[in-house]
Amino acid sequence: MGTRTEFYDDRGFLSASFDADEDANVTRRTWWTPQGQQAMIQDQSGYHWSLAPDDLPKDYATFEALLGAVLTPAVATEDHFVVRLTRDNHALAQFISEHWQTTLQVASQMDLPDAADAALISASHAVILPTEQMKQRLQRRLPDQDATHWRVIAPFATDLALGHSNEAENLLIYWHLNNLTAARTEAVYVKLLAALARHTDYALKINVHNQAEAETMSQRALDVITQFYGIGGDSAEFVQIQQALTKKKRHLCRMSMKACWMVPVKQKWIDCHRSNTLWRGSHFV
Repeated sequence: MGTRTEFYDDRGFLSASFDADEDANVTRRTWWTPQGQQAMIQDQSGYHWSLAPDDLPKDYATFEALLGAVLTPAVATEDHFVVRLTRDNHALAQFISEHWQTTLQVASQMDLPDAADAALISASHAVILPTEQMKQRLQRRLPDQDATHWRVIAPFATDLALGHSNEAENLLIYWHLNNLTAARTEAVYVKLLAALARHTDYALKINVHNQAEAETMSQRALDVITQFYGIGGDSAEFVQIQQALTKKKRHLCRMSMKACWMVPVKQKWIDCHRSNTLWRGSHFV
């Protein structure tokens, strides 16, 4: 005894039903209107368009023949189709490319044409591939084809353009040490501090393992900052600048000057960043 599988659309209407024999082979497909009328039937003899207009046949041997009957009255000869090629629509793409100008879009390696698709590629106006590697692979599969109409167009932007943020004044980098060795930590830290020196809108926040590591890294940041500005961390100038910036943070004064500053932050975090000509670093207290 056979079975029937029914498919319903998002509104809850029966849209299709597939009848299968005892071996689960589909023998009949029926598509329905929301009103419950049979719109089309597919069986071993072909496609039967139950609701075809009076000026079109109701029976077609293949889906391509049915599609041609529908498209020909509605599409002009000079119209151009863009067909995304998939593994199961090559016959449909072949039919369209024989009647209208067609551009084939190949989106993935799984959909890449092979030697059996030579006629389809020849009949197409253009072939669009996402990468140069896929184009080269297609050329190896079809070495006799004219590839001058094959184009590589990436499906995503290839130039980084982040725009301008109107919300954050700094690019904040979070760094979780995650059991890095001391040598590896130092190597990375040197590069990050160098980046802070080059970019006025970079900020760095580090998640450390313990108090000792925090003090060591805070001192390392202080050394880089004082070297950058050419002043000593224990100099009178540095102490005066630190006091002035502390007052500024507490909104007790206004200032505009080159300076560096060390202030407390939340436990187990180190903050250091440079904004315009102002370096800010913080350590534990």
